Amino acid sequence: MHARQQLRKAVVVLLHRASPLWSTVCDTRLPTRRVVGDFLMVFSDGEASRNEGDDWAPAQVRAANVAVIGRLGLPGNSDTASVEDKMDAVAEAIETAITFAALQTVIPELKSLALGSTEMNVIIDETDQPMHAEISLNFVAEYATQEGAPSLFI
Repeated sequence: MHARQQLRKAVVVLLHRASPLWSTVCDTRLPTRRVVGDFLMVFSDGEASRNEGDDWAPAQVRAANVAVIGRLGLPGNSDTASVEDKMDAVAEAIETAITFAALQTVIPELKSLALGSTEMNVIIDETDQPMHAEISLNFVAEYATQEGAPSLFI
């Protein structure tokens, strides 16, 4: 299993343990249609890498982008303040669960973790009706693998 996939699955495990604010955590950007209630999606949307070390055994130092996207139901009345509060509460729970220290308990070789950005939106349909709220937290996780062995953390 690629190290990036192991990282994604570790984030999913930490989020499953974290909070009752969501019903499901999917390890994909394409959840099944059976998901009911508020849920999170976890995926990697790419990574940058560079070689370090000697010519005989170069390491690939990688910086993976790990996205945590939350889809949240709306209250059904024009209560925009509660939507903002709900998005902030979910962001807080995600940021509390996904820390460098927490991920290192699952992947000790992890070099660093940083929250790169947070975005919050209300998704509007073609008739200008609000459909759901969406929150997006993007983390950058740095780790290293041996060149030619992308599944092995070093």
